[in-house]
Amino acid sequence: MVMMNKLMVGFAAAVMGAALTAGAASAAPVEFRFDNPLPGGGSNPPPFTQGGITATTGCTVYNPLSGTVCSVTQNSEGLGVIWNRPGNPDDTSGALDGSFRSEALTFTFSQKVRIVRIDFEDVNDIDIDFFLLHIHEHDESALIIDGITKGFGRISSGLGINGATTSCSGVDDGAGGKECDVNVSAMNWTGNSFTFGGPNLDSDDAFRVESIVIEAIPEPMTLALFGSTLLGLGIVRRRR
Repeated sequence: MVMMNKLMVGFAAAVMGAALTAGAASAAPVEFRFDNPLPGGGSNPPPFTQGGITATTGCTVYNPLSGTVCSVTQNSEGLGVIWNRPGNPDDTSGALDGSFRSEALTFTFSQKVRIVRIDFEDVNDIDIDFFLLHIHEHDESALIIDGITKGFGRISSGLGINGATTSCSGVDDGAGGKECDVNVSAMNWTGNSFTFGGPNLDSDDAFRVESIVIEAIPEPMTLALFGSTLLGLGIVRRRR
């Protein structure tokens, strides 16, 4: 009986250790980078996997016309969106929410995660008059989590989110735009899908998503295993 109790305690301790290890590992920050172009054009990239988590990308176009399609594009600046009608391209710049149309880029993760930081690339913020021509290109975007808008505003101003911090550098990679890192870790926002861009943006916004830093949320199975282990240890100790 003593030997059996020892074995049960050892097994329970091992299981609890595994659960704690899994929980600790899942909380480590994971960075998904998208600034590597794909061979053959870099359109509609496959799912990205990092740290045991998979991110799938998708796009949406907001406009009154029917028959529209969009594609997610990838180059050395990151991910963007191309919008066009068959045989009549309207926006082939590849920059997210480029000329004429409001576009959105969505990341869907294989499990619930906490968003920590978004790194934007090729961010343009231009508003000038040149003779009779008015050039208007702002860096406006929304942050939508599981269908709920959490932020809306200039990327260079933290997407209009109180508590977010933003750091922007000058022209990067010769692309003519800034690189801006928006840290939202203080908000402690979690979800399965995160969308950038969105409807009702300024015309001719232009930016790409270079990388996203997330933290995994321990799955219910891990938490249940941890709770069962504690209960088992209590029973064994009482029997002893």
